Amino acid sequence: MPQRLHLSDPEPAYGHVPVDMAVAAQLGHPRCAWVTGGPREYLAGMNCISRRLEVLGSRYPLLVMVEPEDEAFMRRNVRVNSHPSSAVLPWRRFPDPANRSVSWRYRSAHVMDKMNLFGMPFRRLVWIDADMFVRRNVDEICELPDDVPFASTLDAEGKPTHCWPKRATCPGTCSRDYSLVRESKPYVGLRVPELMPPPQRCSYIIQSGVMMLQPLNLSAFNELIVQPVSHGLVSTYDSGDQGIISTLMYGKARLFGDAYMRLHPMYNVIARHAKHTEHKWGGGAAVSGAALLHFTRETRPWQQLPQMNNVTRIAEWTLQCGDVLCYSLAGHRRKSAPNTIPNTTAHAGATHLPPPSIGLHPAWYGFCNASAGHRDTLSGR
Repeated sequence: MPQRLHLSDPEPAYGHVPVDMAVAAQLGHPRCAWVTGGPREYLAGMNCISRRLEVLGSRYPLLVMVEPEDEAFMRRNVRVNSHPSSAVLPWRRFPDPANRSVSWRYRSAHVMDKMNLFGMPFRRLVWIDADMFVRRNVDEICELPDDVPFASTLDAEGKPTHCWPKRATCPGTCSRDYSLVRESKPYVGLRVPELMPPPQRCSYIIQSGVMMLQPLNLSAFNELIVQPVSHGLVSTYDSGDQGIISTLMYGKARLFGDAYMRLHPMYNVIARHAKHTEHKWGGGAAVSGAALLHFTRETRPWQQLPQMNNVTRIAEWTLQCGDVLCYSLAGHRRKSAPNTIPNTTAHAGATHLPPPSIGLHPAWYGFCNASAGHRDTLSGR
């Protein structure tokens, strides 16, 4: 197993350093920290995660990792929870041999920056994609056993169907031997000997939207991850971080050995298939349904019409985090010149799109203006 981070480790004289070692000391060396981040298009999602961790009483801080060129903007607009170790931090670009922002799939997000997590100067991190919605307290992920270096869910909507290395359809025996009965019972994670079918026979690809990891020391990080990845020596079926991590797990390096854990599927439920997915593994009974909802791709709530009913998953996001989005929008509007304030309700037929940099559906401006709970905030009183 590669050497894990020790708080006394010096920074290497060369190589990639995602965040200065001194940052962890400044934040009090938290035992575990939630981490999210991305470009400013994900601002609404980051603030929703922060709000939910606060409301649900999480005992752990939140680190919001931002792109270096966005640091000033994000420090003004990101609202971290009240934990004293929470912070907005810029991280350095992960040295990536390919331009991952070309394809529609990645848009402006630099997906390979997520690999920085493995070299961060912290004891334990739990990454949550910024398009996740935290439905209940999930501190138990932070509290997995100390001898577990990595844990994640599978890339599955109820039942996994694709295996590494090429995201090919798994052999038929994998589907037959995968137990949904076990998933209907509550657990946090399963160790490798408990997995059926075993990973060496059915190497289901992982989902990197939620990951618990213990970072490597910087020398191991540069030797085992930065150097091979930056030289294109680690295959990735999706041209991104998820494929890289799957290869590091199952490939020749076997970075985590057999010490990793597989999280219960309730910790990463694809929102657009949530009801169907939960039904498959018995969610809603003993495991109380999804703990973390993943609004992938076209389903991100702030890029949709706000909904106030109690039926859809987007409505759940709107009801719980709409006011946080409106607060951020109010701050943005107060900083705008009067003749450039985006407005969808000025007069019939007029639609002024919001600034593309924050990625909101224009209907949110009308929603926030009309919401009685935010009229005073939006007017600056």
